[in-house]
Amino acid sequence: MNTTPIHREKDHSDREEAELIGHMAGRGFADKLLLGMDTTSQRLRSYGAGFGLDYILTEFRKLIEEYAGEHTVRKIMTENPAKALVFI
Repeated sequence: MNTTPIHREKDHSDREEAELIGHMAGRGFADKLLLGMDTTSQRLRSYGAGFGLDYILTEFRKLIEEYAGEHTVRKIMTENPAKALVFI
């Protein structure tokens, strides 16, 4: 599995990440996509990042919508997590 972290400008821009998500969604993988960050809001802000975990829901969401549309945003931010977090 290949993962790329959101908001790691030294590796790639968020715009490139959103474009990649749009590309994957356009190829039929929208049902397989989940988003996440590997840190906490407190840690991010303590390092002077100026953003927290809400970044995905506020800023990054706009980029995904730009490249992949509202339907894909709804799928990867609401429907896919709901399916992934079901415990039987």
